[in-house]
Amino acid sequence: MKKIMNSFLVQHWQYFENKFLIDLKDIESKVESSEELYQGLNLDALYSSLPDLEGLFHLIEIGGDFLDLGGGVGFPALVYAQLHPDMNAFSLEKSFVRHEAGKRIKDHFNISNVFFMQADLLNCDIPDVEIYFLYFPTGFVLDRILDELVNKKRFRYLVAIESHGDLIPRLLIDGRFEVEKTFPLTAKRHLDHAYIFKKSAGLISDPTFQLSYKDLILKIQSDNDEIWLGLSKKLSWMKGNLFNLAHPPRTISSKEILEVMAESQLEEDVNFLLKIFKFNELKMITDDFICLGEIRKIIIYPEKRLEISSGQLIEWKKVKFIFWKDYLCYDAYLDYYFLPLVPWE
Repeated sequence: MKKIMNSFLVQHWQYFENKFLIDLKDIESKVESSEELYQGLNLDALYSSLPDLEGLFHLIEIGGDFLDLGGGVGFPALVYAQLHPDMNAFSLEKSFVRHEAGKRIKDHFNISNVFFMQADLLNCDIPDVEIYFLYFPTGFVLDRILDELVNKKRFRYLVAIESHGDLIPRLLIDGRFEVEKTFPLTAKRHLDHAYIFKKSAGLISDPTFQLSYKDLILKIQSDNDEIWLGLSKKLSWMKGNLFNLAHPPRTISSKEILEVMAESQLEEDVNFLLKIFKFNELKMITDDFICLGEIRKIIIYPEKRLEISSGQLIEWKKVKFIFWKDYLCYDAYLDYYFLPLVPWE
């Protein structure tokens, strides 16, 4: 393999280590709080090494416009732009703090063929390029990215490095992609090789992956024939056909999903109950008792029941009032439903 430690990269690396890296801890401490931004991780885990990026980006297969999906401060895009001056390199990052830091490096070196984009990978338009680079995105964000990439006309390769999590195993079981080549890494990583994927004619291994970034309702049947509801948003893959639900927090098999529904298909009372999943400090009043807690499970068959965080099971038809703090949210006598504005909405 040809070695390319050119003068720019040496200068860039020295600048990054001697000046910028000093500021990086401070920059990361200011990153916005969000589970998708990997706030607080070790700096060695957040950024790939220069020798690895050099070798990887100089492979003969790697060529064309480049996009780093979840680019941080944009170091991979900056390196790629210098190794391929006739190509464009893009870095797409959700965090404004990291986005602005990358732009400062670009301006410092006056690099004309690298472009920084601030956007949320969960819902933004992803540019159509030849080379995509994935270092961190996993879970429901990754599911959305992969669904988008398979429809990109210019797509040639997806380059993936796994620092932690299940990025590579997730890609390996997805029949829409296949491994073209692996590349040994010098830096310590969860997996010691980068993987270069190309498109395949296969199908996704489990359609459940395509639900994780959408606001849909899952009708789920347990072993005891009980049917209950879960939210598809933020489903996370564990292994095989096992997934973790975020709401309610349970592990399910994709085989247990009977039906996928939109909000418009639900009865008014069920829709209301799903919307107050996240509410704590609920007070539910029946004819017989008062129950305090959160709704952990909405059971719709064989009869509508609510499983409460206190461990109680309540028949829905016996619930007369629901309060959240001082707000009346439900009155069975008046057929009244009310959702107060709350910080997470």
